[in-house]
Amino acid sequence: MVYPILKTLIRWGFKVHFKNIYLINEENVPLDKPVLLTPNHSNALIDPIIMGSTFKTDLAYLTRGDIFKGKAVLWLFNELNMLPIFRQRDGVEQMKKNETTFEKCEELMRDKQKLVIFVEGDCIVEKRLRPLKKGMARLAIGSIEKYGRDLDIQIVPVGINYTHHKLFRKEVMVRYGKPIPLSDYYDTLDKNKARAIKAINRDVKDAMHEHIVHIAQDSEIDTVDKYHQIFRNQFKFSPLPVVKHTPQRLDGEIAIANKINDMAAHDKENYQATTEKVNAYFEKLAAYGLDDLGVADTYKNNLWRGIWLLLTLPIMLVGYIGNYLPARIAKWLADTKTDGEVFYTTTYFVGGVLLYTIYFILLSIILGITLGWKGLLAVVVIGVSGCLMLMRKEFFRVWRAKAKFNAFKRKNKTAAEELQKQRQALVQELPVHKTATLQMA
Repeated sequence: MVYPILKTLIRWGFKVHFKNIYLINEENVPLDKPVLLTPNHSNALIDPIIMGSTFKTDLAYLTRGDIFKGKAVLWLFNELNMLPIFRQRDGVEQMKKNETTFEKCEELMRDKQKLVIFVEGDCIVEKRLRPLKKGMARLAIGSIEKYGRDLDIQIVPVGINYTHHKLFRKEVMVRYGKPIPLSDYYDTLDKNKARAIKAINRDVKDAMHEHIVHIAQDSEIDTVDKYHQIFRNQFKFSPLPVVKHTPQRLDGEIAIANKINDMAAHDKENYQATTEKVNAYFEKLAAYGLDDLGVADTYKNNLWRGIWLLLTLPIMLVGYIGNYLPARIAKWLADTKTDGEVFYTTTYFVGGVLLYTIYFILLSIILGITLGWKGLLAVVVIGVSGCLMLMRKEFFRVWRAKAKFNAFKRKNKTAAEELQKQRQALVQELPVHKTATLQMA
């Protein structure tokens, strides 16, 4: 009962919190077979929530056991199909409870359900695939040992990628890889169980790499981020639909990260030159007070965009004023009550969903009683104008960046044209520059 209600609330919440949600290749998950979904883990509870709220059927999740405290939490997590898994640091007594969890997981496989296992173990905020734990492979093998090999368990690698882990109105890209049948490892399993577990982990990790933006070293992060920014600004912002299924964005960001990784590892001279070129470009932007979005040749007709923004100003004001209170409180909670960045977005998002739900219920009661149907209509207007305000802010960002660059170009034509040439040279270096010039959302 609780799962579908929360799924609906969260689905709407994500369409506000994220500017775009890319769901790619969901059809790779077989619905008529038991499936182990193996995503990376970089954003605490947002990772399972984004999968559960967007997937076509109900999912079950293995979740860190130390947060299963209190009757209310236990009841809620049970309703959300979350199962506790304890680690060594939780203590020997707690780890004994894992046997019960493993039995439930094996029963899920028997019943052809879908189970999410974050195979890296811990959650770390980074764009990097870490070594996989052995629990997923052991669970898969344990299930067929208990219920037989006719289960036909499928392992589906998943990549969850955020353009930024903390920022409001960021983007998330989730891609499902091709299923890996557990039966592929039966021959190895018959000979050596440990070798089979190792082979499963190796192949799943290799498959996950294809769907994850992986930055190998911290020293590469700044260079990759700058090229990603250039790449993203080649695509026009399309506010609707929020949920998209096109792969170009994720393909491009993965290809860029992989190219930088390869250069840093095998061609340090070229890597250094590439880093210096992109840094020089962004240093000029900073010196001139410009944004790469303004230099990009992605958007035309900035005058008409400015007129539209002026005409929609009243909508922005209604949306801003009407939604200010719950938005500010949610941000305050995340800024002041979150210890570290791992749970920042979780606090921000979950707090926002709860606060907005309570806010609009109270607003409906108060305005409904005092103003009748006009009051209820006002509540609808406040909600809709809030969503439109967020979309308008994206268009305003484009207009402002373009207006600043156009003004700069009128005063400093030579410097502006040099910036455009620098940018075009950087675009040509992108491993996906042909895709990047398509200007597709």
